Amino acid sequence: MNKRRIICVLIVSAIALCSCSGTKETSAEETDNSKETTTVTSVTSAVESSEETSGSVTGANHPEGFILCDVEDRTFAAEDFTSSEKWVRVQGDDLILGDRTPSSLIEAAQTYPEFAEGDSSQNVTKDIYLPAQADDINISWASSDESVISCDGKVTLPHEHSKYVLLTATYETDGKEVEAAYVVRVARDMFADIGTDKVLPLYGYDELWAFESIGIDTSDGWDYSGWFYEYDELEQLYFFQDIVDDLTIYDKSSSTIADYFITGQLCETSIETAHESDLLLFSMRKIIGWHDNCEMRYEGLMVDGYTDIYDYRQYYNGIPTSGWAKVIIGTYVDIKNVHSWILQIPEGFDSKPSVTEDEITDKYDLVYPSLEIMELDGRILLVWKCYSSESSERVIIDAHTGEEVYRGSTVVT
Repeated sequence: MNKRRIICVLIVSAIALCSCSGTKETSAEETDNSKETTTVTSVTSAVESSEETSGSVTGANHPEGFILCDVEDRTFAAEDFTSSEKWVRVQGDDLILGDRTPSSLIEAAQTYPEFAEGDSSQNVTKDIYLPAQADDINISWASSDESVISCDGKVTLPHEHSKYVLLTATYETDGKEVEAAYVVRVARDMFADIGTDKVLPLYGYDELWAFESIGIDTSDGWDYSGWFYEYDELEQLYFFQDIVDDLTIYDKSSSTIADYFITGQLCETSIETAHESDLLLFSMRKIIGWHDNCEMRYEGLMVDGYTDIYDYRQYYNGIPTSGWAKVIIGTYVDIKNVHSWILQIPEGFDSKPSVTEDEITDKYDLVYPSLEIMELDGRILLVWKCYSSESSERVIIDAHTGEEVYRGSTVVT
């Protein structure tokens, strides 16, 4: 039986990712070739409404004065927004302040909405806390799409596509008001019922077509147009189709670090949720050096209008390590890759420190100790990562021997 070989090459993602970062305003003509990308708007000082944002809207469901902008550089007023499948943000200011606005109102506008554990503004999967009262502050809420997020924070996940929803709030106390706008992304539920027990792992380059393990006869050759993910009845989510020639892997697994960059025909559909990125990463767990003795925890999602970057950190026995993985999906550009740097922690590694954080902070006059597993000079070490109390230096102490193994400045010159 002939087995396909995959040419291992170094794929440099920096060029693609750098082209997707930063903030860029484009004209209508430019949007055919270049999409806008920006970060979430920050809280600002008092603003005056321009002619574009001023004016009264009769019967509007949202405070007037907010303009939204999508990835295609189209703008529209808040009262005209329902929900969108495309990336959208508040254009300009996300707060409208009155004269002498109390700081308590600004603080409240920065505190809410409150998201459930594991959720964020870009990955909403559970109900959101939208209080009607906070201390002596009255709060009223409006939702651009109450079928997705109700005014009391009840979330109903959309099915086929994730949606952006505009939440607007009015904070009021003692006759003073602050109007605030928040754009949140509600994750779809299309594959929420699929668990990792249905994911077929890729064990190695010479076993990519391991169909026998799920009962598929391959005796007639490798022409079976199969998949490495058992998808649901919609037949839309599957990884590693039969187009393996498009898949390239850069492999440095012989070191104490498994450094992989994988790109190509990774998925048939765009990954839209953290859960879907979990499934993709889990299907690659063997091929990227993720062994059974470690755990990859989802850390968060960064969305910039071009790419969705799902961040993971490696843990061992509940202790964070310097290992990590990123699932990078280009929403509007052709980027589909996984980049990982995973520590190869030996079996039986002692993850209990022999010296306490009090002992090392007193001995070396250090602050802010945190326990971590890291690679240093080709060795896997359990360390206390600290800072000097008298300078800008980072200090690393071997948690087994109590010896200082690294000291260096954190100041960038």
